[in-house]
Amino acid sequence: MKKKILILTSTRADYGLMKKLILLMKKQKSFLTKLMATGTHFDKNFGNTYQEIIKDKIRIDFKVKVKIGGDSAWHASNYFSKLSEKLNYILTHKFKPDLIILLGDRFEILSAASICKIYNIPICHLHGGETTKGSNDDKIRHAISKLSSLHFVSHHNYRKKLIKMGEDPNYIFNFGALGLNNINRFKLKKREVQNKLKLSFDKKTFILTLHPETLNQTTYVTLTNLFSALKKFKKINLIFTCPNMDVDHKKIILKIKRFVRENKNSYYFESLGKNLYFSLLRHIDGVIGNSSSGIIEVPSFNIPTINIGNRQKGRLQSRTIFNVDNKSENIYKLIKRIVNKNIKFKGDNNIYFKKFTEEKIIKIIKKINLKKINKF
Repeated sequence: MKKKILILTSTRADYGLMKKLILLMKKQKSFLTKLMATGTHFDKNFGNTYQEIIKDKIRIDFKVKVKIGGDSAWHASNYFSKLSEKLNYILTHKFKPDLIILLGDRFEILSAASICKIYNIPICHLHGGETTKGSNDDKIRHAISKLSSLHFVSHHNYRKKLIKMGEDPNYIFNFGALGLNNINRFKLKKREVQNKLKLSFDKKTFILTLHPETLNQTTYVTLTNLFSALKKFKKINLIFTCPNMDVDHKKIILKIKRFVRENKNSYYFESLGKNLYFSLLRHIDGVIGNSSSGIIEVPSFNIPTINIGNRQKGRLQSRTIFNVDNKSENIYKLIKRIVNKNIKFKGDNNIYFKKFTEEKIIKIIKKINLKKINKF
């Protein structure tokens, strides 16, 4: 009998990491794998990224569309409630899996984990055990891990952390970060990338992604100070991407759009898509902000990450990461240092990379007794 697997994606970020796993699992004859898409995938303000899934010729079996409406705590909580209601309906009337696969630390992922736990559906959690001290995601991630029975972590230190949290070591596997084995497939040439973005790389170029700092409420200070520092760099390209759907995300987007209008060397994109994003990383000089991508994925491209503030504090880092507080002068000095020194790296720098990550995950899921793991 086939194992019924449900994979949930809610953002461009988790889809990019899980894409190869989804493709491989859909091909497995011993699995009946279905994909559920929700969250920002169906929001035009975030680029309607469900279209990227369709372009990849992956069937979306369940489209769960819930509008967040605003960016307050009330809107986020209301979204959580409505999403839970729709998930409840699907699990009752459409498809009850033998295992659900969830990645990361989003509050909508916690919604799915909570509902599945009530249904006694085993949960497989990807990228658990990590630490981000400047964000509510930290506690949400640990909550999802505690609801889960099967874990695939990105580093052996995170495996040790889950064991300390009381999770069964027999069901915690360190196969590295998802998506990194797939990165080398994205190789658009420099001219192609420039044409798609309608800009020239005739000067230093950086990608900027700043997510809300949901724990310590310093988002506006950080954003204001970052803008103050960036205004001093008129001769570099600044490519902004959309923040996460966290509290205050709309206010961040409005401020970024205003900055872009006032600074001709700045550009804003709701979503670049993984093909363009990874290809772009091959041709630019670094990334700036507080995104987990700067910590987990960017080191594979041997360019520097300027990590601002505390959102990613506690996450293990490769040597390509440069940390700075949210003071304008310090941000300016670090950007200037990296621009002037033309910092590039050689060799294998990504501490999260392991070969055949997705294949190893599938091998475990194939042989594991799902009824047994749910008892723990």
